[in-house]
Amino acid sequence: MKRLISIALFWVLLFTFVPAQAAYGTLYMVVDCVSAPMYAGYSDHSAILRYVNAGEIVYCFAALDDCLCVIYGNHVGYIDEQYLMGVDDAQYNYFLPNGEDYAAMGGNQYVEYRGTPYFSFRAVSAAANQKLATRSGPGTDYTDTLTYPQSTAITAYYTTKGSGTSWTCIGFTYRSEKYLLYTGSKRVDAYGALTGVENEEEFSAYITQDLTPYYGPGYDYAYAKHSVPAGSAVTGVYQADGGWLMFDYQVPGGKIQRAWAPQDAWK
Repeated sequence: MKRLISIALFWVLLFTFVPAQAAYGTLYMVVDCVSAPMYAGYSDHSAILRYVNAGEIVYCFAALDDCLCVIYGNHVGYIDEQYLMGVDDAQYNYFLPNGEDYAAMGGNQYVEYRGTPYFSFRAVSAAANQKLATRSGPGTDYTDTLTYPQSTAITAYYTTKGSGTSWTCIGFTYRSEKYLLYTGSKRVDAYGALTGVENEEEFSAYITQDLTPYYGPGYDYAYAKHSVPAGSAVTGVYQADGGWLMFDYQVPGGKIQRAWAPQDAWK
C-alpha cells in the first residue's frame, strides 16, 4: 500500500510542478555525448538513475527549464536538453506507459525502432600512430581508398567489426576535401570513449538518378570513386541530419563501396 501511495504521489507532484508541456509526446535521440545521465529530478544535483547511450531514443512528455522529463526503459527521469535531439516520430513506434502496452524491446520498453538508423556518433579527438591506410567501409571486402600521412589530423566516430578485425570510422580533411572513411583500429589512438557497433543495421534503398556519391554527408566532401546508375538497389546503413544516406553498393570487380548520397537521389 505504501508503495502505491508513493507512486501516486510521484505522479501528482510531477504534473503539479511541470508547467511546460510543449514537448509532450515527442521522441528524442541522445546525441553529443557517449552517454547522458538520467536524473531522478530536474537538477543535476539529483540522484542519477542510469546513463542513456548516444543513439538511444527516449519518449518525452514534459519540459521544465533546461531539462526534459522522459521515459526510458522502466525509468522516468530528467535529461538535460543539450544531450537531446528531436527525431521523426514516423521512424518509430512508441507505447505509452498505460499498464497495457508494456513490451520488452531491448533497452527501451516504450520505443521500438522501425526506420532508418541515424548517424549520430559523437566525434572524438584522435591521432594516427602510423600511416592511414583507408577503405570506404569497415572490411577488406570494401574498396581501397588512399593511404594518408600519419600527420593527418583526424577525428574518430565509432568502431565496428569487419573481415575479422576492428575498424574505426574516421573523419578528416585532405587537400581541402573532407572524407569519412575507415581504417584499422590499431592505427588510431582515440582520446575518448568510442561507441562500439556490433552489427550495423541495414535497410533497402533505391538510387533515383545517375550520380557520383560523396565520401561523407555533404557537398563539401570528396566525390567517391565509383558512380551509381539510376535505379540501382543499394543497402542503406545510416541517415545523417539533412537526409543524406550512407549506403553500400557493389562496384566492378566485386568490391563494395560505401558512400553517401543526398536525399533527392534516393528513396
